[in-house]
Amino acid sequence: MPFRLSCLLVLLLVIAACGREAPETPSVQKAAPAEVREARVYTEQAGDRVRFLLDSPKAYPVTVTVRAQLSRMESDQPLPLTRSVRDARGQALFELRPGTGTGESEYRYESRWQCGDAKGVHDRDQVYLLPLAPGTTYELIQGAGGSYSHQDASFNAYDFAAAEGTVVRAARAGVVCAIKADSGTGGPDRRYADDANYVAVVHADGTVGWYLHLRQFSVVVSPGEAVAAGQLLGYSGNTGFSGRPHLHFEVFKPLTGSTRRSLPVRFATGADEPQTLEQGKYYTPTEVP
Repeated sequence: MPFRLSCLLVLLLVIAACGREAPETPSVQKAAPAEVREARVYTEQAGDRVRFLLDSPKAYPVTVTVRAQLSRMESDQPLPLTRSVRDARGQALFELRPGTGTGESEYRYESRWQCGDAKGVHDRDQVYLLPLAPGTTYELIQGAGGSYSHQDASFNAYDFAAAEGTVVRAARAGVVCAIKADSGTGGPDRRYADDANYVAVVHADGTVGWYLHLRQFSVVVSPGEAVAAGQLLGYSGNTGFSGRPHLHFEVFKPLTGSTRRSLPVRFATGADEPQTLEQGKYYTPTEVP
């Protein structure tokens, strides 16, 4: 998966901007219950200098990376520059000033961002719920390192076979940072990678839980909404890069505004101790403690 994932490549949470405000995340849901602003990098002229500023959401952290091509200009910070912030309003990132040489000073820049905190440290003691409805058993059809699509950034990801319309629940408490719910398209081809519906939840340690391939118009949460472990997020489907109905779940940490690394996690399965999951085995979700 990387930004389009393995079960989808290219992080659907990433929004790119080149000197303009990033577009809003597609949503068919009710208004967000908390203030949500898109992450936005913008410039301000100050004499012969150009200041780069950042606004970001209040409800959760994001990681932003800015790259620039400079002609006869110099930056007061090393570029590219990556910052993880929460609730930024006009936060100064860096400043460009005229450089040496003759001719006109010029610059071009690009900013990318995604949910989560690159400075965060994953809580290794955290135990995750299996992200599907309790009361039945599910096969793990692709686990960590699965050859079909769980490589590179999505190495530590988990695909559960689940009939369309199965309850998808939060594996861990957090704040919803992004959703997509309007797609009705999918198939076993990477050209469908950007068509998966999803919910992304930022956890207290800055990591992100990602729930993919949801059924069209089935997401029931909104960006900025706090969710508890076990809370309904939506219903499973077969959208995006998907050869059969299933739920893809992973926990990742952003590295930059456009790169990430999935993390190994342990699940409550009813066994005496939390477990790592194995492909081809069947697991039964437990009730919320």
